[in-house]
Amino acid sequence: MALAALADDSIQHPALEVIATTNEEDGMTGAAGMSSDFFSSRKVINLDSEDYDTITIGSAGAYLQFYRMKYSTKPAPEKYKYFDVEISGGLGGHSGVDINKGRANANILLASFLYEIATTYQSCLVSISGGSANNAIPSSAKAVFGIDSEYIDQMEEIFETYQQKIKSDYYKNDPSVEFTIEPAQRPEHVINGGTPLLKAISHTPVGVIEMSKEMPGTVLTSNNLGLIKQEKDHFFASTYSRSFVYDDMVVLAKEIARTFKENGAEIEVIMDSPAWQENSESEYINFVSDTFNDVLGWRPKKVAMHFALEGGYYATKFPGLQMASIGPKIIEPHSTSERVDITTVEDIWKVFIELLRRLSER
Repeated sequence: MALAALADDSIQHPALEVIATTNEEDGMTGAAGMSSDFFSSRKVINLDSEDYDTITIGSAGAYLQFYRMKYSTKPAPEKYKYFDVEISGGLGGHSGVDINKGRANANILLASFLYEIATTYQSCLVSISGGSANNAIPSSAKAVFGIDSEYIDQMEEIFETYQQKIKSDYYKNDPSVEFTIEPAQRPEHVINGGTPLLKAISHTPVGVIEMSKEMPGTVLTSNNLGLIKQEKDHFFASTYSRSFVYDDMVVLAKEIARTFKENGAEIEVIMDSPAWQENSESEYINFVSDTFNDVLGWRPKKVAMHFALEGGYYATKFPGLQMASIGPKIIEPHSTSERVDITTVEDIWKVFIELLRRLSER
């Protein structure tokens, strides 16, 4: 839409500065790296909202951390039996807007099962991976592990307990999530000491940490463990913490980092994005609301959303900025079924170009 406004000479608009930044989904390094004189405008139409009937007037801060844990390997024990274990079929979703929907975090579920096995019986980890993106709730995770043949029956009992608990916990909010196990062939090598990784992951809080008292129905603080990967000589994991209260977000993120560090991880802070909150009754927000009403015949909701927008960096770097975020309806963002409601695109376009016209006459 922004590029179309630049390309079409028939659209009436004031002087425009179009900002397209790099790495918005995975660290916001473009917005973070802007100098304080990068642009001169003081009214922003952000085209990155996901609810068609909404003006987003605020967004949570975000704290993205990467963890790397080195490992070595050893020959696979011959007297062990090996198994493929998998969590699959979850809904996943956006780790901001969907975090309060009670969906399964496959990484946490799988690691918790494997950690109980590792701390109870003679066993070993062969491989583990899960999730699709740092800022997405992981809908699936899988691992290969081995266990001393003597304890197969006990392991199966623990598995059945976890399987039933998952069905019970998520039958309403994530009904298709499944926990399965199958025999696997004996590998050549296994991980020498995978328990610290499993401990750190299984002890990581995920989901809603606190709801907002000032904004009923809005998540105040949350955390997601989005990725687990196995590299050549180390494990990789990521957590994505969010909050409208910056200090709460940092405290949560540092507590999680401490857990990983105590278990041998190296920690890298990728993003430390501030929150952003506009006055819902400001002249500019009401101006945008009036335009919606005049163009579409209805007024949008004004909401602060529990996702991270670049508005946090803009508000910090450019004092006096006024921002409103709009966009077409995106369904199940950051999930395997993400899609856009095409019927809402034209309406938002009409609102957008009318906003530009009115701003040109102010």
